[in-house]
Amino acid sequence: MSLLLTFAAPLFAIAAVEAAPNAAEPLAAPIYGAPLPSTRLAAIAQDAVAEAPTWHGFLTLGATLTSGNTDIRTVAANAEAVLDRGEDRWTIRAYWNYGEEKDQATGDYNLTQRQAGASGKYDYFFSEKTYAYGTGSVQTDTIAGLDLRWTLGAGVGHLFLDEEDRTFSGEAGLSYVDESYVVSSDDASYLALRLAYDFFYQISETTSFRQITEVFPSLESSDDIYAKVDSSVSVQLTENMIGKLQHVMDYDNTPASGADRLDHRVILTVGWTF
Repeated sequence: MSLLLTFAAPLFAIAAVEAAPNAAEPLAAPIYGAPLPSTRLAAIAQDAVAEAPTWHGFLTLGATLTSGNTDIRTVAANAEAVLDRGEDRWTIRAYWNYGEEKDQATGDYNLTQRQAGASGKYDYFFSEKTYAYGTGSVQTDTIAGLDLRWTLGAGVGHLFLDEEDRTFSGEAGLSYVDESYVVSSDDASYLALRLAYDFFYQISETTSFRQITEVFPSLESSDDIYAKVDSSVSVQLTENMIGKLQHVMDYDNTPASGADRLDHRVILTVGWTF
């Protein structure tokens, strides 16, 4: 009898299933190895794309060419890329400015401007608005007699204002500054306090203003102070094209021999966002 029940049990189970063909299927997750429904696959793929951080920023270029009584050629480039992953953030910036003017008497072009620089910064947020940072930069200025200035430092920052149309963050820390000039007797290196802020304001739907400032007062000598103020107005020309008017002020209290302490640059460029 038990042997008969053993063979009959699967038949009774099949009959029970066929007797209720419209019974609701269980809502449990698919068993291991079974394919996921297409709707769930689409949702997972969409979440993965939405959560994956990407680099965003801009690249702008500008040029001037005149000929005749005055022959001048200038080129300017400026770029920024930011990778924001929520709990941390990478920021990379770079610029290059070049200019030359023709001497009408000799026919030779004389260098009037050659500047270049780059910086990188890493921010780690240990709260919603407060973060620790590490930063480094390099720059050169041929006309100012600067072969190379590099800085390396760390500190803390805080996001004081975070609204839809405006943001303001401030930073304070320590940086090591090393300056090498064409005339080696002008060389300097020192430990400095680094004070900085980044202010952004969306003036209108297509126009925005931004100002980035860094100041490096030496902790070893009150004479050694370097500062940079970068102010710009950007206009959205198309979905991905921008026009940018930029004013950059560089201040070095102990410049190279014969050079001015203060430099101003006004730059008009057109570029693309990504």
